[in-house]
Amino acid sequence: QFRPYKPTYDLKTKKKSIVEGRELLRNFVQFVQTNADATMLGEHFDVPGFIKAQAAEIVMGAVDHYVRVGNNYYLYLNPTTGRWTYFINDLDFVFRDSHSLGSGKPNEWAGFRDIMATYAFPSSGEIDWAQHAQVFSLNPILWNTVFSEQTNKDQLYTEIRAILDQELNWDVVGDKLALRNSLVESSIRTTDAGLPGGCEYIYNPEAIDAAPETELCDASDVSILEFINGRSAALYQELNENGF
Repeated sequence: QFRPYKPTYDLKTKKKSIVEGRELLRNFVQFVQTNADATMLGEHFDVPGFIKAQAAEIVMGAVDHYVRVGNNYYLYLNPTTGRWTYFINDLDFVFRDSHSLGSGKPNEWAGFRDIMATYAFPSSGEIDWAQHAQVFSLNPILWNTVFSEQTNKDQLYTEIRAILDQELNWDVVGDKLALRNSLVESSIRTTDAGLPGGCEYIYNPEAIDAAPETELCDASDVSILEFINGRSAALYQELNENGF
C-alpha cells in the first residue's frame, strides 16, 4: 500500500544523497511486499513506534492517514537504528464522526463515516479500523503484518488504554480547548472564516462542547465533547471485551 496518490511518494532527503535515499526506500517497499512476518518486519521497521502512532490515530479518529486512505504519513530511515519509522502529519480531520454528507453517502467516503463507534479490530456487528481500506483498493500491509501477531494487538490495546485513561479526559481537554478558543476566536472572525455563507467553513465554537441534541453546521457531525465521550465508550467497550 504505497500507491493511492500521485506522486506515489515524496522523497525528502539531501540532494547529494537522493539517489541513495530513493534506492533505500525502494528496497524497503519491496521487502514489505514479500509478506515478511512481524518479527522479520521488526528488523527493518520501528514496530513499537508504529503501534503507538496507531493507538493515537484510533483514539482521535484520524482516518485520513495510512490504514484507511493511504495518505498523510512519512517513512523516515533512522540512521542510528537502521530502521524505518512511521510519522503522521496533517491532523485536520480528527475528533469528527463523519465527513460532510452534503453530497449524500457515496461509497468512497465510507472510511470517513461512523468514526466515533469504530473498533480497533474486527468484532461481530462492529466497524473496525481497517475495514474500509478496500474502498480505495488499499492493502495496508504494515498494519496487517504488525497486527498478525497477538502480542502486538495486545500492545495496541495497552497503548489505547493509556491514552484513554491519561489523556482523553474532558476536564483537561475541555479547559485547553476553551483557552485556545479565547486566544484565537477574535482573530479568526476577522478573516473569511468569520463571514456568513459557506457554513462548513465558518468558525463555530459551538462545535467544541455543544450538547448531543445541538444541530451543528454539518448536521452529520458531532461536537468534540460528544466525540470524546462516544469514542471513549466504544473503545472502553472493546478493551473490556478483550480483557483490557
